[in-house]
Amino acid sequence: MFPAKYRIHAFLIVISLVIIIYPQLSKKPDEQRLEASRIAVAAFLEQIDAGQYAQSWDTASAYMKNDIPREQWIAQLTETREQVGKLVERTEEKHLYANNLEEKKGVPAGEYFTFIYSAKYEKRDEVRETVTLMFEKDKVWRVAGYFTK
Repeated sequence: MFPAKYRIHAFLIVISLVIIIYPQLSKKPDEQRLEASRIAVAAFLEQIDAGQYAQSWDTASAYMKNDIPREQWIAQLTETREQVGKLVERTEEKHLYANNLEEKKGVPAGEYFTFIYSAKYEKRDEVRETVTLMFEKDKVWRVAGYFTK
């Protein structure tokens, strides 16, 4: 999907977030937090599906903006979506929740959700999408990472 050098970078970001989040998975979020994060992830994916890549970067977390320049984000998503075509269907497989994480390996301390989706596109039947959200200081859920495989 992404060129190899970007795939590795995106993969490492997602893996780092999951590794850091994994020990906290036994904690359950309250329903309001889960619903708010689902709304945020749905809005983000709607932007991506509509080709609004710049807007998706604009609404992302400060962490993601510091890690991936806007132009690079737009270029990567444009290339990826050209390869897979338009979305046909997407199903949430699971979500993971972590709270009270300490800062580790450059990942900020805080509260996170990771949503994993199974998706089908015009040119590719099996795509796994992982979206990680973080709860920022202004009390808004924002995307901290997006990876497709």
